[in-house]
Amino acid sequence: TQQFANDYSNFIQEITDAAKVDDQEKLTELMKQQVDWHQKTNQLLKNMSAEDAQKWKEWEADIRTATQEL
Repeated sequence: TQQFANDYSNFIQEITDAAKVDDQEKLTELMKQQVDWHQKTNQLLKNMSAEDAQKWKEWEADIRTATQEL
């Protein structure tokens, strides 16, 4: 799970970086990958306890908020 979290965080950072420089080609590519990330995340959440799933959702919201503020 930690490796997945690291990979997901890197993915969100890639989106942020591409948006900062207005790289539309990269953003389009990443948006296509976002569907896969969403599916992987849902699968991961199914295997978590309710408490861990809640922690994940809070962490995910935190990193998305942090990257939007950049």
